[in-house]
Amino acid sequence: MSSKSVGLTQETGPEWSTITYQFAVRKSVDGGKLGGAVGPKAAVEQPMVKYVWYDGSKDGKQNAPYDLLLQATEETRKTEAGRLPTPAEARRKHLQPSVTRNAGT
Repeated sequence: MSSKSVGLTQETGPEWSTITYQFAVRKSVDGGKLGGAVGPKAAVEQPMVKYVWYDGSKDGKQNAPYDLLLQATEETRKTEAGRLPTPAEARRKHLQPSVTRNAGT
């Protein structure tokens, strides 16, 4: 684990902080059965994971990796799940009559 921060006092938290956690590769253990005090046992090998937490304001704006956020946003927009409907599509969907059935028919 590593961290960077600015502005920490005895009475307040930092103005901003970036905390990086790195978890090592975990081998598969005992076919995935529940473990004891050390946590669950992995059914499959788990890859290394790097987790970065951004908090606070830095240089007058939110402490965040804007270049990474922009890249992720652009990649998502290229997929069907990330595509927003056009205004015409949204209106058509909103104006479609709902179909209801009579319980007696």
